[in-house]
Amino acid sequence: MSLVTLALAAAVALTSTLSLAGIPRPMLLYYGQACDRYGQVYKSGADIFLLRGTQEVARTTIAGAIAPGINFRLAVPYDSDPSDTGNYVPYAVDAGDILTVWVTDSAGTRQVESCEVPPVGAPGEAVALRIVAGEDADADGMSDAWERANGLDPTDPADATADLDGDGQTNLAEYRAGTLPWLASDRFGTSALTLTPGGMYALTFPTTYGKVYTVQTAPLALDETGAFAWTSCPFSLEDATAPTHTRLQGTGSPATLYLDTTSLTALWRLSIQ
Repeated sequence: MSLVTLALAAAVALTSTLSLAGIPRPMLLYYGQACDRYGQVYKSGADIFLLRGTQEVARTTIAGAIAPGINFRLAVPYDSDPSDTGNYVPYAVDAGDILTVWVTDSAGTRQVESCEVPPVGAPGEAVALRIVAGEDADADGMSDAWERANGLDPTDPADATADLDGDGQTNLAEYRAGTLPWLASDRFGTSALTLTPGGMYALTFPTTYGKVYTVQTAPLALDETGAFAWTSCPFSLEDATAPTHTRLQGTGSPATLYLDTTSLTALWRLSIQ
């Protein structure tokens, strides 16, 4: 046998003894906005993590906003072969795995049972999650801690459609806006548009930290269904500049948006996502 043949035989024998435990595939991405037990968006001081059974598969520490409406993202390793018992990392997930969401904050560590994660799908998928680290016993959309703190009954779902302070906004609307349901002067809204020196309309309004604001516009005339045809309206953050933004995250301070005045026969409305 020649030296070349011997070398080739040795290489084949060595290769046959190697077994890849699993080849990494594109990670799963879970992202979204996490709120504390009162429904207030976390600025910091909280860890969000995912478990498969008792095995932690991903964790992140919240440190401010990543993008409007997003303050966390979790990348989860994905194994290449569910029949392979030797994952390339022990916490790689397989299709169909069930994950649970957990949070650690000033109130301790607990599972967020209200946030159901869909079974693990294909590699590279991005899954949006909405996390509120508090219970909602009556399933009325408002956390129990927020209801108790604001004089509402966390066991009465009728609280959601009531208007405690008589300001025209339901308690559920106040919860979603981040305003106080017992103080009529604290409500989501804005004053009339004002024309700016740069020829735009200025829209100024108070914001709540973490809430995402959008603007919609519609012609004054009703459509064939008898309703206004609302569509997304871009805006600018500076006077006399092209409107290119469609979402604004609140900081807790007043904000001013600038709207194009090309159409003078239009309606505008401010919304919270």
